[in-house]
Amino acid sequence: MKNLHLYFATSTYGLEVETLLKETKCFCIDSLNALTYFALPKCIIALDTAMKMVYEISWVDAWDPAIERLILFDFLFDEIQLCAVFDSGKVLYIDPMNNQITEIASLPSPLLGGAWSPDLQALVLASSEMLFLVSREFEIISEENINPTSQGKDQLLTVGWGSRESQFQGAGTLKKREAADLDRMPSPLLHNDDRRVIVSWRADAQFFTVSSIMQTNESSEEATMESRRLRVWNRELELMSHCDWLSGIENVLTMRPQGNLIATTRISGSDRWVWLYERNGQYRSKFCLGPAKDSIVRNILWNSDSSVLSILFDTTETSQLHFWTVSNYEWAQKLVIQAPAKIIHGMWDLENNHCFHFITETGHYRCIYMERMYDVNNLLAINVNGNKLRVTDLPMAPIPPPMSHFELELPTSIIALCQSPEFLAVLFSDQSLSIYEVVDRKYKHKKSIQLPDLHNYNTLYNLQWIDDERISALCKADNYKIVEISLKNGDIKIVFSSTKPLIWHKFVGNDLGYIIQLTDGDFLSLLVGQEEAKPLEISGSIIQLKSVNCHKCWFLNEQKLLIALTRNHQLLINGNVVHSSIGSVSVSEDFVIVTTLTNILHCLPVKELKSLQAKDFDRFEGRVVERGSTIVTNESNGTRVWLQMPRGNLETIHPRALLIDQLQAHLNQLEFSTVLKEMRRHRVDMNLLYDNNPQLLLENVKTFVDQINDADLLNLFILSLCDEDTTTKIFAPFYMNHSLDKSWNEDKVNRICSSLVEYILSLNWDRLKNLYTSVLSCLVKMKPSKISEALSDIKVRYSSANSEGDILLREWLRHLSYLVDDRLLFNKALKTYDLHVALLVAEACDRDPKEYLPLLRDLQKISPPSYQQYHIDLKVDPPDLTSALSHLAEVEERFDETIQFIKKHRLYSKALAVFQNKPRYKDICRLCAENLLTAKRYEEAVLLFRKCEDWESVLKCHELGRNYKGYIEIATANTHTSKEDIAKTLERMALSFETTNDFATVAEIYRHLNIDKYYPRIIENFCKALHWTEALNVATAKNDIDQLRTAVDAHFNALLSLISNRKSEIEKHIKRLEIVRENKMKQIQQWIESEGDLDIAQSETMSEASTTVSNLSRISKLSTVSSRRRKNIDRKKKLLKEGSPYEDAAILAALKEIYLAIMKQQDELRTFLPTMVSLDMIDDARILQKEVISLFEFASQSMKSAWPKHIQLRSLIGPIYEIYRGDDGIVRMPSEEVMPSKIPLDDELIPPSFSCDSYWQMEILK
Repeated sequence: MKNLHLYFATSTYGLEVETLLKETKCFCIDSLNALTYFALPKCIIALDTAMKMVYEISWVDAWDPAIERLILFDFLFDEIQLCAVFDSGKVLYIDPMNNQITEIASLPSPLLGGAWSPDLQALVLASSEMLFLVSREFEIISEENINPTSQGKDQLLTVGWGSRESQFQGAGTLKKREAADLDRMPSPLLHNDDRRVIVSWRADAQFFTVSSIMQTNESSEEATMESRRLRVWNRELELMSHCDWLSGIENVLTMRPQGNLIATTRISGSDRWVWLYERNGQYRSKFCLGPAKDSIVRNILWNSDSSVLSILFDTTETSQLHFWTVSNYEWAQKLVIQAPAKIIHGMWDLENNHCFHFITETGHYRCIYMERMYDVNNLLAINVNGNKLRVTDLPMAPIPPPMSHFELELPTSIIALCQSPEFLAVLFSDQSLSIYEVVDRKYKHKKSIQLPDLHNYNTLYNLQWIDDERISALCKADNYKIVEISLKNGDIKIVFSSTKPLIWHKFVGNDLGYIIQLTDGDFLSLLVGQEEAKPLEISGSIIQLKSVNCHKCWFLNEQKLLIALTRNHQLLINGNVVHSSIGSVSVSEDFVIVTTLTNILHCLPVKELKSLQAKDFDRFEGRVVERGSTIVTNESNGTRVWLQMPRGNLETIHPRALLIDQLQAHLNQLEFSTVLKEMRRHRVDMNLLYDNNPQLLLENVKTFVDQINDADLLNLFILSLCDEDTTTKIFAPFYMNHSLDKSWNEDKVNRICSSLVEYILSLNWDRLKNLYTSVLSCLVKMKPSKISEALSDIKVRYSSANSEGDILLREWLRHLSYLVDDRLLFNKALKTYDLHVALLVAEACDRDPKEYLPLLRDLQKISPPSYQQYHIDLKVDPPDLTSALSHLAEVEERFDETIQFIKKHRLYSKALAVFQNKPRYKDICRLCAENLLTAKRYEEAVLLFRKCEDWESVLKCHELGRNYKGYIEIATANTHTSKEDIAKTLERMALSFETTNDFATVAEIYRHLNIDKYYPRIIENFCKALHWTEALNVATAKNDIDQLRTAVDAHFNALLSLISNRKSEIEKHIKRLEIVRENKMKQIQQWIESEGDLDIAQSETMSEASTTVSNLSRISKLSTVSSRRRKNIDRKKKLLKEGSPYEDAAILAALKEIYLAIMKQQDELRTFLPTMVSLDMIDDARILQKEVISLFEFASQSMKSAWPKHIQLRSLIGPIYEIYRGDDGIVRMPSEEVMPSKIPLDDELIPPSFSCDSYWQMEILK
C-alpha cells in the first residue's frame, strides 16, 4: 500500500561541470567519502554531494578508447582505490588521493563482461567461451566453460518417474503435453542485443548469475542459432543450475540481493514481461511491463534491501526510469522518472537503499532520493499502480492491494501526488496536473491543468496543499526553490530560493508561513510576503535537529509542535530526541502513535509532548504488535488504528490509550450509554465507568439509568463491579495524573448498588418491571449478598402484580438462578420460611420434583410455626444451627429436645445468649457449667454455677482448680460447710501444691489453717521456696529460730560450693574454647597453603554422603536452605563434646547458661543476706558476699575472652567450610586470612547481659 515519493534530488543542472561530463562512459560511488567518480575518455572526475569537482585524474596514457572498451569501473572501498577493467584484459588501479595509475595485470581477452563480488574478494570475468574466477591479486583461481552441458548441483532431477512428458497430469492434458511450450524454447537474439555477458551477484557473495550467448539447434532444422540463457554459479565457480529457456529474452539481468530470485525481461507478442526464476533454475512468477513497442530495456536492478526494482527504458529520444515494488504477491509500478536525455549509466547507492544515481549522454548527473510512504488523508488510502490509483476507504473496510474500493484511471504515469481532506492533486510525467474532488468519499475528476515547461525546474517533489486554489512544491533548478502552483491556470510562482538543499516544507498559516527543512537538519520559517527565511523558533528556542534528512515531518500549529522521524529511526519533537528506535509514526490532533523496532505500539498524548523526555517515554503504555507491522494511519477523534502486516494485509486495532481517551470524553459529556456499549464491545473493565469520576456517576444515577434503559446492559455493568480502583491498577498508565479522594472507593460496590436500587425502585411499574432484574443483580452483588432480601422483595412484587405476575416471577427467579448457585438459592428461599417462595424457586432452578416436593410437604405438616422454622433451619445446607436453636427455644414444650440439641451440637455458648431473660435460663447455665466442669474449665464453670446458685458445685470447682482463696471465700460464706470439712479440703490442696514444688503456696495454706499448729511446716516451705523474709517473720513471731538457722546454714554451704563449681566450669570452658579457636586458625592456614586440601573427616558431610572427603570441592555445593540440615546443625551446637564441628558454639552456649544463672542468683541474695545478718551469721554473710563478688569479677574477666569486643576470624563459630560458604551454597576459600563476606549473627555470638548490681550488697558486710 506504500507509494514511492521523491523527497530530495541533486543534479548538475546549470553547473559548469555538466559540460565536462558529456563523454562519461560510466561512474562509481565512494559512499565512505561521499564522492562519485566519472570515467571519461581522457580523465576521471570526482564530484562531491554539492556537485563540486574534487579530483581530476588524467589517464590519456593508460587508456585509448579507440582500441579498448571499458567494461568495469569500480571503487574498492577497502583500499580506497579505483579499479578499471578493459575488454583487452588490462586492469588498472587508480589512486585518487595521490593521482597515480598502475597497471596491475593482464588477463585473457577479449572480455565481454564481469562483476566484482559484493565483498570485493573475487572478480568474475567472461569471454565468449570461458568464465574466469579471479582473486583479489588478479590471479585466475579457476575457469569454466561459460556454456556447460553438465547438470547443476541445485538442478531439479527426475528420479524413477521418467520425463515430465511421460507423467500423468490429469484428464484433458494430452494436447497440452503434445503442444510445445513456446515460452520455454530458445529463440534468436533480439536485434538490439549488444552480445554482452552479464554477471549479477547475490548480496552475500555466495552465488552469482550469468546471462550469456550460446549456439543452439532449432527444433525443426539442423541449422544453429544464437540464444541467451541464464545459469547460476557459486563462489567456487561450480555450476548450480541452468535456468529454463526463455523465448524473447533480453540482455538484462539482476539477482535479488536477499533471497533466491533472479529477474530478467522478455518480449512476448507485443508486451514486455519481467520473468522471475528461482536459484534452482525453475520459473517462479512474472508480471507485465506494458507494450514493448518503441522502447528498449537497458538495465534492471534491485536496490540493496530488495524492496524496489528499477527498470531503465530507452525510447527514441530519451530514457525513463520505472520503479516497481511488490506487496501481497502483486507487482506495482510506483514511480516513473523522465530523464532529460538518454541515460548512459544508472545504479543504486550501496549505503542508501532508496537513492538512485544516473547520468545522461548530455552530462546531466542526478541523484534522486525516494521513500516508501503511505498516502492517506481523511482515511482514504491511495495506492499507485502505474497509471491507476487504487483507493481504499479504510472505515468501510481495510482492503489491501491488489483489492480496492474503486480505481481511478489516469492518462499516464505519476510523478507525485498530494492530498487534502477535500481534494487530490496528481502530477503526471507529461507535465500535466489533475485535480480530483472528494464526493461521497470517492474521488471525482474536477479539472486538468497543463503546466508550463518544467525543464527549468528540473524535478518537482514534496507537493503540499496550501488551500483550495494553490499547491506548493520543492524543485531543483540552478538553486533549490519553493514554488507555488496555481490550480486555476497552472502558473508557477517562485516563493523562496536557496543554495542549500531543501528536503521538506509545509505552509502552516499566516503566523509562521512556510516551515522549511534543510538537509543539514536546520529548520527555517518563511513568513508570507517575505523573501528571507529566518531560523524557526518555537517557544523561544531555535529548532535544530540533531539528525539530518528528517523528511518525515509533521507540524501541529495549535500546539506548536514539530515532530520528525529520521532515517536512523529517531523520533524528535521540537528538536529533542525522545526515542531512538521508532519504526513508523502517525500523527493526529490528540495523539502521536508510534511503533518501535521492538514491535511495541505506543500512543503519545499531544498535550504531554512538549515536556516529554527520552527517559519518560516508557511510562506510556504500549501493546505488542506483529513483527514488521507498520502504521498506515489512525482515526482522528476516534479509536481505530490501521496497521499493515509484513505480508501486505491490513488490520484494524483499537489501542487502549485511544479508547480510554474517547471514553473519558464521552463520560465528561454524560454519554453513559455510548460508554457502556463501547466497553462491552472492546471488553474494557466496566469499573472504569465509576473509577474515572465516582462523584460524576453517583450524582447522575438518574441520567445513567435513563440513558441505558436496558436491563441486560445494566446487569453487565453491575456484575462486573469490584471494590478495586482500576485507575490505580490495570488502567494506571492512562491515569498517571489522576487524583481522587480515596473515600470514594470505600464500600464502592455497595454504594453504587444502593444508589441504583433506590432509583430503579422509585420508577413507575411499567419501567420497573423491565429493569427489575438489575435490582436483583444489585442485591446479589452487595456485600454481604442480600439474596434473602431479593427473594422477599420478589414475593412482595409478585403479590401486587396483575395477570402478568406469573410471567414476571419466572423471569425474575430465572435471573436469580443465573447469578446464584441453585442449591444456595433454594436454601435462601427456604430461609425466608415461606414454603410457597421455596416452591417457585425450585421450579425456576429446574430442580428434581422428587427431591423438593416431599421435603416441602413434610415441612408443611409441622406446627407450630417456630417448630417448623426450626426444621427448615436444619434442612438448609449447611444447617443453620444458631437459628434453629433460637426457633426451638420459642417452643416451651420442646425443652427436653432443646437440651439434647444443645448437647449434640455443642451449642452451649449460643444457648446462653438465646435463653437469656427466659424462664429456663438457670437450667441452661447449669447445663453449660457441667460441660465446662467436664472440660476442666473450672474458673468459667464457677461463674455459671454461681448464676444458678449451686454452691456445692462452686466449691468443687475451686477445689479441682486449686483456688484455695476462692474456696475459703465461698466455704466461709456458706453455713452448710463445716470447719472440719474446710480444713480437710485445704490439707488436700496443700499436698497437691507440694507435689508440684509450689512451696510458697503450701506455706500460705498452712498459715491460714493454724499458724500455731503448723509453723514448723510453714518455715520449712518458705525456706524451700527461698522466701527468707517470710520465714524469718514466722520464726521471729514464734520465737523459734533454730529451725531457720539450720536451713540458712545449709543453704549457705550449698551456695559456697555452687560458686566454686561455677568458677571451675567457666575456667574449664574458657581454656577449651581457646584451644578450639587456635586449632581452627591452624586449619585455615593449612587449607590456604595447600590450596584447599584439608582433613574434614569429622565434618557433617560424613553423615550426609557416607564417605570420607578431604577436598573443598566435594562439599562446596551443599544446600544452605535445607530445613533438615538446619535442624541437624542446631542439634550439634548443643553437643558439648571435644572434637565436634560445632564445639565452640556448644561451649559458648554453656557459658551463656552459667552467666544467666549467676545473674539470677542476685535476686535471692537480696533477701538471703539480711536473713543471715538477722540470725547473727555476720561473718558467714560477709564471706558469701565476698565470694559472690569474686565470682562476678572472674566471670566478667573471662567473658572478654569468650566474647571479644570486636569479632575476629577466630571468634566465628562452626567448621571453616561453613564460615566461608556463600548464599548459593558454594564454599569459596580466600587466598589469605580474611573475614568472610557475610557473617551470620548466631545466638552464640551475642554475649549475655551480665553485670554485678549493687542493690543486693550490704554495706555492713564490706
